Amino acid sequence: MVKNHPLLSILSYRSLTRIVQILSYILILRLLEPDQLGEYVLVLAIISIFEVLVGDYLLISVIGAESIEKEILNKSLSFGLTVALIISILLSPLTIIFDNPFVFMMAVSLIFRPYNCVSEGLLTRQFQLSKLGFRELTASIISNIVVFSLFLLSINPTFFLYIRYFLSKIILFTLHFPDKRVSFVNFFNDFAYLEFLKPGLRKLSSNLLEVYTSKIDDIIIGQTISRTNLAIYEIGFQFPQTFRTLTIGSIFGYVVGVYRGLDPRETGKFYVQIGLISSIAATGFLWIMLVYGQQLIETLFGADYQSSYYITVAISFSLSIRFMALSNLPLLVSKNESKGSIAISLSTAVVATFLYGFGSQWDIQQIANLAVAVALFYYLSSSFVCTRYNLIKSSDLFDVFLIYSIFTIPAALFAIQSDSFNSQITMLTYILGMAYIVKSLASKESIITFSKVQRLTNSSENRE
Repeated sequence: MVKNHPLLSILSYRSLTRIVQILSYILILRLLEPDQLGEYVLVLAIISIFEVLVGDYLLISVIGAESIEKEILNKSLSFGLTVALIISILLSPLTIIFDNPFVFMMAVSLIFRPYNCVSEGLLTRQFQLSKLGFRELTASIISNIVVFSLFLLSINPTFFLYIRYFLSKIILFTLHFPDKRVSFVNFFNDFAYLEFLKPGLRKLSSNLLEVYTSKIDDIIIGQTISRTNLAIYEIGFQFPQTFRTLTIGSIFGYVVGVYRGLDPRETGKFYVQIGLISSIAATGFLWIMLVYGQQLIETLFGADYQSSYYITVAISFSLSIRFMALSNLPLLVSKNESKGSIAISLSTAVVATFLYGFGSQWDIQQIANLAVAVALFYYLSSSFVCTRYNLIKSSDLFDVFLIYSIFTIPAALFAIQSDSFNSQITMLTYILGMAYIVKSLASKESIITFSKVQRLTNSSENRE
């Protein structure tokens, strides 16, 4: 593995991992009927909620801890494994509900999540992200090789999606296990580990609400409209989800790991700049989808899914707003304002449930359009809470929204009424917007923060 900045390493490996996943996904889809894919997506939406329940609190606690004692970590993992085992057993009736024996594998895969989360947390806090990324890529490649080997045996193609998911979890566990950094012990004789888990458990509510918000549209479509429509909706998510995975999905653990050593109130301006850059990057992705999305979907997924293009456009708009909300990262990493985080997640979950339920009276496109409203509500509510706790100035948030509008309004005009679009004016506004951002990044405050980040990263790497 090449020595590189940890952030670049994880981006590179996760980019390759996502490419492997989406290519295999495309090949498997060619063998499935849309309703078969829709059922898998519905099952995955349910399992994803429980994935957060059995693992995220461990990941957050490990990354955010000031120091880690091996005995405490061992007991925390043993506690997590027991919880995961119980939940896996409780989910076994899903096999009967869906009349699908493959669902059982999805439930069993939860058992491996606690160990994988602890290992990911340890590697992230030590900035060994190239090792983490390499293992994730290896697990993806091996699981897909096995799946396509089974294809030669003429096995039911529906089985491929489920076994691919299951194998990726167990192979990743197998790759982490030789480290032997943690082991399973009796956690009933001393409950001191609960103090170690407190940061993760404190944020568990908001994490559960967030994953619920991201999956409730799948559940509503699968249960009230049809599994076939859910398959079309899912294809519309593929490119936006890929972009999210390759960007903030890859770096968020790194960001939290770095900034546990900084005071969020001192770096609020820097987070604002993260929000600016991220939302503009998402707007650039939106333009790619507007221009090339339909052709890509028809070429890669087939004519059956061509209506997914409009889903992709709507979700890309909502994603750009979500990326703008990265300016509110101080709230997400702050240990003191977890109540504000829960309030944001709860209110967004309620709004999403109401809007998606309302949209289900029409069709999946209406639900996708309403995802933009949900994302906007999330941004506004998180901005309000951040200013309430004095984490970010109102004027800075206004700057983010202004720059975002400058970059996104032309894209919206192009999507809704292309005749109103003017390429020369758009290019001029984009150049001015980028000039403002470059000036902001060159400020003394930003340079100081960048240097602090680099020192934290280097010191962690040198300890290793």
